[in-house]
Amino acid sequence: MTTNTSSLLFRSAALLGIGATLVVALLSYLDRPKTGYVNLAEVYENFSMKKELEQQLDQTLVLRKNILDSLKMDVEALGRQLEAQEAPADKDIAVFQARRNNFLQKEQRFREEESQIKAQYQEQIWTQLNQYIEQYGEENSYDFIHGADGSGSLMFAQKDHDLSKEIATYVNEKYKG
Repeated sequence: MTTNTSSLLFRSAALLGIGATLVVALLSYLDRPKTGYVNLAEVYENFSMKKELEQQLDQTLVLRKNILDSLKMDVEALGRQLEAQEAPADKDIAVFQARRNNFLQKEQRFREEESQIKAQYQEQIWTQLNQYIEQYGEENSYDFIHGADGSGSLMFAQKDHDLSKEIATYVNEKYKG
């Protein structure tokens, strides 16, 4: 075999080896799952449904504060009247105590209901967000969408895999109808 033929065979074998390596690398690249991550706090804070429910809660809280303020003023006025009397009647004291107890019970009930409403709203928001993110993943052929929430489940990811802005836009469009 001549040197040219040996050299040609060697080059051909090297090119075949390089070509095979490139094909394997390309196939492994194409076979990788499509992944991304979402900054959950950012998407949650920018979700229109959250903002609407928060606004409803704020309106309810304002109304309840007005009710409590009115009851408190009534109790305070009765208290001042009783203090001004030298010997208040038992009936007047009983009315004051009943109104004060009514105020305190209503205040406690409003606090408990506020906590329940907040928990209910939060559950509704996360349920809806999870549905929308799942739809987004399916529509955009993602294999995995990770949630970055600062709990340590996702410690690092390249910024080019951050889907937070896209998903925030998507979920708000879906929510609007």
